[in-house]
Formats: sequence, C-alpha cells, structure tokens
Amino acid sequence: MRRLADFAIDRPRRVLLGWLAICALALVPAGGLQDEVSNGGYGVPGSQSGEATRLLGSSFAGGDRQTVLVVVSGQEGRGPSARALRLRQGLRSDPGLEGVAVGRVSVRGDTALVPLLAPGSLAEVQRDVAGYRRAVQEVEPGAQLVGQAAAWDESTRVSAEDLSRSEALALPLSAAVLLIAFVSIVAAGLPVVLALVSLVVTFGALALLASVSETSVYVTNTASILGLGLAIDYSLFLVTRYRELRAEGLEERAALREMLATTGRAILFSGLTIALALTSLFVLGIGVFSSMAIGAGVAALIAATGALTVIPALIRVLGPRIDRWSLKPASRAVASGRLWRAVAAAVNRRPLPIALGSCLLLLLCALPLTGVRLDFSNSDALLPAGNSVQEAGEAVEADFGAGALSPIEVVATGRPGPVLRQLRETRGIASASIAGPAAGGWHRFTATATVGGNTEAADRVVEALRRRFANDPRTASATVYVGGETAQGMDLIERIEERIPWMVLTACALSFLLLLAAFRSLLIPAKAILTNLLSVGATLGLVALLFEGLGGAEGIAWFVPPFLFAIVFGLSMDYEVFLLSRIYEEHLNGRSNAEAIAQGLIRNGRPITLAATVMMIVFLALGLSQLEAFRQLGVGMAIAVLLDATLVRCLLVPSTLTLLGDRNWWLPGSLRRVFPAVGRGAEAP
Repeated sequence: MRRLADFAIDRPRRVLLGWLAICALALVPAGGLQDEVSNGGYGVPGSQSGEATRLLGSSFAGGDRQTVLVVVSGQEGRGPSARALRLRQGLRSDPGLEGVAVGRVSVRGDTALVPLLAPGSLAEVQRDVAGYRRAVQEVEPGAQLVGQAAAWDESTRVSAEDLSRSEALALPLSAAVLLIAFVSIVAAGLPVVLALVSLVVTFGALALLASVSETSVYVTNTASILGLGLAIDYSLFLVTRYRELRAEGLEERAALREMLATTGRAILFSGLTIALALTSLFVLGIGVFSSMAIGAGVAALIAATGALTVIPALIRVLGPRIDRWSLKPASRAVASGRLWRAVAAAVNRRPLPIALGSCLLLLLCALPLTGVRLDFSNSDALLPAGNSVQEAGEAVEADFGAGALSPIEVVATGRPGPVLRQLRETRGIASASIAGPAAGGWHRFTATATVGGNTEAADRVVEALRRRFANDPRTASATVYVGGETAQGMDLIERIEERIPWMVLTACALSFLLLLAAFRSLLIPAKAILTNLLSVGATLGLVALLFEGLGGAEGIAWFVPPFLFAIVFGLSMDYEVFLLSRIYEEHLNGRSNAEAIAQGLIRNGRPITLAATVMMIVFLALGLSQLEAFRQLGVGMAIAVLLDATLVRCLLVPSTLTLLGDRNWWLPGSLRRVFPAVGRGAEAP
C-alpha cells in the first residue's frame, strides 16, 4: 500500500489523466448499457420448466419462438374484429418484421388479439419489442402489446426512469450531507469525482459484458447505487484519516503514505469482502443472480481501486486547498468528538447489558422472517398500477380468461393423445391443444388455466399436472416437462429455498478467511459473522413486516432476500472492517483493549455514521421506485444500513469486543507466521 501511495504521490497528474482516458474509453459502451440488458436469466437449469424451455428452443422447427400479443379494442365506430384484421394484413407486409409470423385473430367481447410469433429467446425478443410496437402502431395507433416479453420490456423502461430519478434525488441530498461530513466545500467534491469515475467505468465494463452474455436489467440499478455509496464511503474515510495524520504533525507525503497503509488497507479488504460476499449468489445457479453478483462485484472493486488511486492523487494536487471554504461548526464537531467519547465510555462501563439488549432487539426485529413468503409475480403484475401495458393485460384477462397471458407449456414424448387428455381433465385448465407438429420425438402442448399466472391457485394447477403425468399409467412411461411462466416461478423459488443455506455458508466461509487475514484473530471473524447474520435477519424481518405484514403485499419479491443478504452482509462487513481496522491498529500500537475500542469509536464513529447517512439517502431513493420489488430492495438496504451503523457497529460490536478483552486477538502461533502483522505498530506486542 505504501508503494501504491508513492506511485500516486509522485505521479498524481498521470494517475488522474490515466483514469480520465479510461473514462473516455468507457463512455461509448456505457451509453448503450440500457439497450444491452434484458429482463431474463430466470431459468432454473435441470428443472422441469428449464428443460421445457431448452427443448422448445432446440428441438422444434424454427427454434425458440415467443408469442407477443397485440391487443386492439373497438373505437370510433369500428369493432375490434375489423381493427384486428386490418392490423394483421398490415403487419404481414411489413419488412421490419422479418421472421415474425402473424397468427390468427381471436375476438371476445370488445377485445381482439393478434399473436406475433417472434423468433429467439425471451431476452432476445424483449430487445425487439420496441420495433414491434412501432410497426404495430404505424398500422393501428392505440394498439398495445402484452405478454411476458412486452411486460419485461416495459419494466426495463420503468427501471431506467427510476434510475434517473433516484440519481436526481440522491445526489443533491447526498451533497448536503457531504458538506457536513467533509467539513469543507473543496473536500466534498472529492467523492463526487470518484463516484463519476467509478460509475462511468463500471457501466462501460458491464456494457461490454452484456454484449457477450445475457445480463439482467437489475444490474444497472444495483451497480449504480452500490458504486455511488461506496465511492462516498471510501472518500470520506480516506480524507478523514489524512486530516487526522496531518493534525498529528506528519508532512503531506508521509500522511498520504500512512493513510493508504492503514485506511487504504481497510478499503482494499472492504472491496474484496463485498465482492466475495456477492460471489455467494453464484451458488444459487440462476442466471439473474449470477448477473447481479458480477455487476455489483465489479462496482465494488472499481470503487475500491479508484479510491486507492484517484483520492490520494487529488489530495496531492490540491495540497492545502483541500480545506478551503471549511464549515466551522462541522470542524468543531470533528475536533471535540464529544458524542463518540460518551458512547465509548458507556460501552466500557456496561458492556454486558448493551450486548444482550442489542442482540434481543435484533432477534425481535427478525421474528417476522419466520412467516415470510417468496413471491414470483406475473410479469404484468410487476408493473405500476395505471401502466398502459398492465391495463391492456387486465383487459385481455377479463375477456379471454385469467390465465390467457400465462399459458402452461408442456413438452412430452410418446403418444400425444394421453397427454392432451390429462391436460383437459385436470381441474383448473380451461383449454388445451397441441401446438404444431412433433419434432424429434417431442410434442408441444399449450394449456390455459382458469386462474391468473403465478398465483397460489396457478401453482396448485401446475403441481396437479406434474403429479398426474408422473403417476397416471397412461403417461408414467413418457417423459413430460411442464413449463411456462408459472412453472418457472415455482421452480425458481424452490431452487432459492433449497440452496440459500449453502449460499449463506459460502459467504460466511469466504468472509471468515478474509477477516482472519486482515485481523490475525480467530474470534474477531467468528464474532463479525454472527453479528452480521443478526443484522441481516433483522433487516429481512423488518422488510417482511413493512411490506407483507403492514403493506398487504402477496409476499416478498423472490430476488430480494438472496440479493439483500449478499449486499447487506457485504456492507455490514464493510463498516466492520473500518471499525475493527482502527481498533486493531490501536491495539498494535500498544494500547489496552479498552483504550483501543474507545479510540476506534472516537475516530471512526463519525465517518461511519455520516457515510451510512449518505448510503441511506441513496438506497431510499431506490425505495421510491415504481416497481414494488425495487421498493422492497431499496427500503431493505436503507434499514440494513441504519441498523448496522447505529445498533450493531456503535453498540453491539464494541460491547462484545470489551467483554472478550485480549482474547479478541488470540491466534495460534502457527497461523501468526502465515498472517504477519501490518501497521505503524506492527512490531508492538
């Protein structure tokens, strides 16, 4: 870290010009990121729905095809049937719809449906929906596209709107907090520069990734809020430490070297810890989670890399001007540290009641988690109320039946007759038919349920079908896969519930090893993991209480608990690393356990709290999303940061450290040789 500091100190302008060049190169792909992402990656490899999707894409003539439904209704004296026929004729001659087959018109009530059979996977068709919409509305203005691909395309558009609005809200509010946190106007500009650099480079990297592999639309939101929050966090800790070292009498170069050797080392471990916690999402084996893990992990590593190079280079270039236009009240608050001295004294006096009280409160917050239900909503139901695609979908369900937009897809071997009879005899199935000719010994069937997709009633219909196909002598010898949107949601939730314990275990194991290397202790990593699990449990419990218990939601969005666990676990470790790094440094400098804890709180309590405040603003801005799932995620992350920066980091962690005393730093002699001490007082006992 000191060698890195020497590089940034001796060549600050080269460092800044290098990052500027990287940003310039990243700008072009970054601008097209939103066009590259898709609302896909929900398939569960090896499941019935996953196998059905694979076979539909590989075994039938024409390859994978998706149905995009065009809805028209009667208006201005023209019935829906006439409008639909005109639309069908106009689309058949449209050169922009090459490869798209126009199906037969269906009319019920005041609604007509014209199916477009589009080639490609669901993610590929989603990217083409905008072109289909333009072609349709050139022939029949007012016609609306519905179905899974259209709903996913609309949710991608809404997600992009949310991202712009979140950034517009978060940045000015964060700027006000930054002025207080950084004490001066000039210093408050440093995290803004780092955030811009980090976001541009992150989006450029993700755009390149999205061009060669399927990347989820959720990546842009999660990577942007995480990158923004971490850029501010890291800048605040570095500047705070630099000022402290200068106040101790170190000249500028020595202060910068020591800043990176201590706080810079904590940032390195923080970025690695967050990235490792996110890699636990790969355990689920589901594309959308792997995509989230890559996106958020890239954001964390780029923010850490930028902080360790951009910030020292900027401080070197600015010199004494970093403290220009300082805010005197904030400066006096920093100098006194009165609040944190009082907290440290209270923790040292009564560690046991504070530790027990904190644990009890976190456990109470976690109680609602015991009754939580994961919800995989129908694609149209994800959209905000009043959205045109959602309203058109409701019109289709009203006239054509609740299951019209979520057909059940069945792929089977053997004779088609028994399978078709099983479908038609199953309670909850309104209609069923063979969809096209057989291919390679496989037959394709489509069934419409009497209930809306991705509801408990629809789940029961799919479960009943799977049982009948497996147990009835007429089809027991055949290979039958039941797929479709509802079946996919069931398989997805089953996979999450089955593997999430392994995901938690992976995150804990990786974090334990990294913290062992960082703090040369066996008890510190174990205690950190237990406290962070309490924090995550309390967060998920409060999210369940707010949205499912008090808000009347059907359940918690299926992706929120796994991703919230990974990101909250990583962020909890982030603040844990910063606090423990300072305590560990004071311990190495020869202070007693109580003195080291007190100094850690006094020196790092303020930056942790202010950094958490900025994080909360960023996450709450996401919590204002039009999409229910993003609201749950944003509010959940804001709750996690609030709990972690107050109850956990300021009370629970220091009180347990006080109770354990010098045992905190116990490490067998054999491991001491593997993990050498690092810091100004590394030679101290």
